[in-house]
Order: sequence, then C-alpha cells, then structure tokens
Amino acid sequence: MLRCLNLILFVSWLNCGHGCATFHVSGSLHTVHGDDEHEVGMLEYILKNGGGTFDAKTFEPVEPKDGYSVGIEFGSFKVLEIAPKFGDHLWDADIADVFKEIVEEFGVEHVGAWVNDGFVHLDPVEIYVGYKDAVLAGLANGQQEIYSFKDKKSINVLDAWDKILEEEGE
Repeated sequence: MLRCLNLILFVSWLNCGHGCATFHVSGSLHTVHGDDEHEVGMLEYILKNGGGTFDAKTFEPVEPKDGYSVGIEFGSFKVLEIAPKFGDHLWDADIADVFKEIVEEFGVEHVGAWVNDGFVHLDPVEIYVGYKDAVLAGLANGQQEIYSFKDKKSINVLDAWDKILEEEGE
C-alpha cells in the first residue's frame, strides 16, 4: 500500500502544472514565483538548477553574490540515483537523510549538490570568498571543480590553477 501511495504522490508531483510539490517533508524549501508562494522540494530545486549549495542545518539554498563552493575532501560525496530501478523514486526525505549523514560525519555548515548522468551527488563543502584561496583549497582537497556563485558555473580547478600561475608569471 505504501508503494502505491508513493507512486501516486510522484505522479501528482510530476503533473503539477506550476512546478509545486504535492507532498511535504522535513527540509522543504519555500520560494516565490510571481505572486504565488509555494513549497518546493529539495529534489525539484536541485534538478531545476542543476545543483545547489545548502545550509546544512536548515536545508535552505545558499546563494551568495560572490564566493566559491569547494568540496572539503576527495571522495567525500554521496550519490543517489534519481529514478532507481524497480519503481522506487528519489524523494526529498532521502536527500534530507543523506544531508544529515554528511553533517554528522563531516561537521560542515554547507552541503553542495549537483546532477550528473541521472544521479544527485551530495558533497560536504566550504564556502571561500577569494578565488585563489578557493582554487588552492580545491587542489588540496582533490576536487576537479569548484563552483562560482557570481558566475553561476563550475570552474575546472586545474585550468584555474594554470591561469593563476600564468597571470603571476610563473
């Protein structure tokens, strides 16, 4: 019976014309679209934006105007399949559970998320203000990319380091 209920909620969520979630779980987000305020689930936010950086306590998105999000440790991310086999689906509660695991394991203030090939990756992150500091942290932490809040894009760490060295004349 529970599996049928989950499937009905998932179908309802997919068919909701204005993108709102039809279920409520801990860790949901609120957003305003025009004059219409409604609850948006974490999964919907992550899929709509291709990822995000979230406050580890409130699960609210963190969107500073400047700065960089950097994974704190090589291989520290956790992966969830968006549409696993056998009819089960990824839910906001699943994401919230993994957020909690990451916070307990790493003691971080922020969790980053990104989507790649049908999977949501969740990673403990730290936010850096300076570009060079973020790139150096990315190198030290074995990261392939860091995220620029200002440019709203990922930056390849090795390319960024080469550019820094070139600009400094080394």
